[in-house]
Amino acid sequence: MALDITTLASTDLLSDSRGDINTNFTNIKTDLDALSDDLENLTDGEVTQLEAIGATTISAAQWAYLGDLDQALKTTSNVSFGTVDCGAITSSGRAEINSRIRTTSADNAPTSGVGLEMFYNGTEGVIYAYDRDTPGYKDIEFSGGNITIAGTLGCGAITSTGALTATSYDGVLAANLLDKSATEEITGAWTFPSNVQFAAVSGTHLDLTTSATNSDCYIKGEGQLAGVSKIWYIGYDYSGSDFVIGQTGGLANCQIHINSTGEILLKPAGTLALTLDSSQNATFAGTLACGAITSTGDIQGTGLTVTSGDVIINTSLKGMITDTADGSDNAGLTMLAAGYSGGLNHTRGGGIACYGNEYTTIGGNVDIQAGNSAGTGAVRIKTGAGTEAVVVDKTQIMSTKNHYPLADNTYYLGKNDDDTPFAWKGVILKDTTDGKYYRIEVISGTVTATDLTD
Repeated sequence: MALDITTLASTDLLSDSRGDINTNFTNIKTDLDALSDDLENLTDGEVTQLEAIGATTISAAQWAYLGDLDQALKTTSNVSFGTVDCGAITSSGRAEINSRIRTTSADNAPTSGVGLEMFYNGTEGVIYAYDRDTPGYKDIEFSGGNITIAGTLGCGAITSTGALTATSYDGVLAANLLDKSATEEITGAWTFPSNVQFAAVSGTHLDLTTSATNSDCYIKGEGQLAGVSKIWYIGYDYSGSDFVIGQTGGLANCQIHINSTGEILLKPAGTLALTLDSSQNATFAGTLACGAITSTGDIQGTGLTVTSGDVIINTSLKGMITDTADGSDNAGLTMLAAGYSGGLNHTRGGGIACYGNEYTTIGGNVDIQAGNSAGTGAVRIKTGAGTEAVVVDKTQIMSTKNHYPLADNTYYLGKNDDDTPFAWKGVILKDTTDGKYYRIEVISGTVTATDLTD
């Protein structure tokens, strides 16, 4: 049975020992009338929640925050906030951040605990990943997108499965920038510090190639000497079809060429000076100034000047030869006094000239001429013992040896010719008894001895 508060409040004379009962009910009715009619819609569970409010005071501002919420805040809710300022964030799932992560403090060392920790060392300006389960720093790997670094990337090894692209690699000292088996292209200029070395793995080689049609391919270097640029290069010269090693700048150009026929060309000041052909022959365009020359073959040239030392021929049946063809032996071999480049001339010293058979008007001659040194120059023929056997000066022929024909009763002293004979005018003999000298001559068919002793 329901109890009607309004009826009780209007009933007269309801009382007990504590007072007028109907008055009390009237007060209760007044209090209840002051309550919102919506309270009758509260469930038992909602009433229980309201009863718990008394345990913790909730301010009006806090009720305003609650009333201002525009999204669910359950553990399974997906929420969206502006700025979140909090302590530690613990997530059992994936954390996705669509904007920047900013730290306002610098933790210079990892903390103890479990799990992986990432922190920013403000002193070093470095982000670290630290495994607190098995203490130690870990690698940070990024995948699935591009990473752009506006400043300087300071790191240890960089391992990349794709192309590594940057406007510069300043400060790279010992890094494997690219996969050695990959084909890469460098379109700009690389600048290296001093003492840079390129080394091929043992058993392989370094390749420098160009795919461009009809183009040069060089390794080029540039240095400074007393403020003057010096450039060197090694490579292929397309215009000359030569492999070239050379330098330019400051000093006159100097190159070594290897041409398509296998010749090696030396070009100081850009002018050909030496050619080494595939048959091991050397051709000098200028003067060869050197120390000793040791040759097992021929030495050929338009001129050979020895300013000091000797020309030694120590091979059997070899010599200094004029190379001509039979019937046109128009060359000559002349050994002259040092510093003289003309023909035989007694005013410059002694010499020997050997002329080819067809050499102008004196073909076939062998001329031996003494120099004129104060009138005493002579041609001397010495024996194997080194003593003079025949001496020819400018007025006479002298001998220290016996003269006899090679065959007995065969030869004459003079020209034995009935038409144009040539004879000696006389002969000077010495009397072995008295030591006097006599001139023996034929006068009017009579042999006459004239005493030359005064």
